[in-house]
Amino acid sequence: MIRLEPSIIAHVTSGSTATYGNGTYLVGIDIPAGTYVNNNPGPNCDYSFWGWTGTHYVLNDSGMASDGQVVRILSSDEIFLSVGCSGVWIKQ
Repeated sequence: MIRLEPSIIAHVTSGSTATYGNGTYLVGIDIPAGTYVNNNPGPNCDYSFWGWTGTHYVLNDSGMASDGQVVRILSSDEIFLSVGCSGVWIKQ
């Protein structure tokens, strides 16, 4: 089990458009659930989905993005985290 430390949560980025760059997003607040694509992720683009157990955050899923990477953020995910990406995530 991987725990997301509270200090990471403090760096939430506000998402006011349909594209999202690197950052930590609260699902349903900063980023809506849905399907996203990144057409230019770069060589070190990591993404992950985090859930809340009631006492701590746990990693639901993660991966390294490739060109044209499609991800689905579920409404049951609490956090979407994107690190090291050159491009942006575009809501489909």
